[in-house]
Amino acid sequence: MTARRLRAAVTLFPPALVAAALAGASASAVAGAAAPARGVTAPWPQLAPLSQRFELGASQVLAVPLKVAQGHVAYQLVCRAQDMAAVRCDLLDATKKGGRSLLMHAGLRDRGLFHARDLEGACGAYPQFGRQRSFRLRGFELSLALFDEPGGTAGHPRLALQLDVQPDALATAPEAEAPEVPDPLSPGHSCQAPPPVADPFSCRKPEVEVTKPGCTQ
Repeated sequence: MTARRLRAAVTLFPPALVAAALAGASASAVAGAAAPARGVTAPWPQLAPLSQRFELGASQVLAVPLKVAQGHVAYQLVCRAQDMAAVRCDLLDATKKGGRSLLMHAGLRDRGLFHARDLEGACGAYPQFGRQRSFRLRGFELSLALFDEPGGTAGHPRLALQLDVQPDALATAPEAEAPEVPDPLSPGHSCQAPPPVADPFSCRKPEVEVTKPGCTQ
């Protein structure tokens, strides 16, 4: 801008008005820089840690609210005990109606569904597809484990569900990540011991050097 045009601008607009305009422009620039880019997902609400065991009766529906630190319900874990020792657990977003379980991963069988065969022998001990399963997503890790309770019968055992929820800053997927061990029912695999994995889910590191708490190296 030439000196003549600058003097004209100062003459036409009072100094206070010019200062206010400049301040507004500066604030807009800062706000624009701070705004997230289009398509970037905001951080997930952080869940409060939870560790609790529940008894699953025949045909019982168990609904457990998962809350954030501020107290409101973010997700609902719904588990149903069915015949022949089958248990189905679904994780639902409490802020939405309907929708499929967040425990499902595209292209894989639903690991929220425990069949009788998944609870016995080598299949029961198989990591991530047997009695104990972990799901990493949305800033937390959810673990489910089924245990036999006294008083059951063959084919119709009494079961208890151990539920654990822990924050996990490295779990950023919108649905449960795929486990690092193969599905024992997929072609070419079985319930025999899978290839050794130091700690399924836990020892991967992102590009920045961050170690997951409790990671076994």
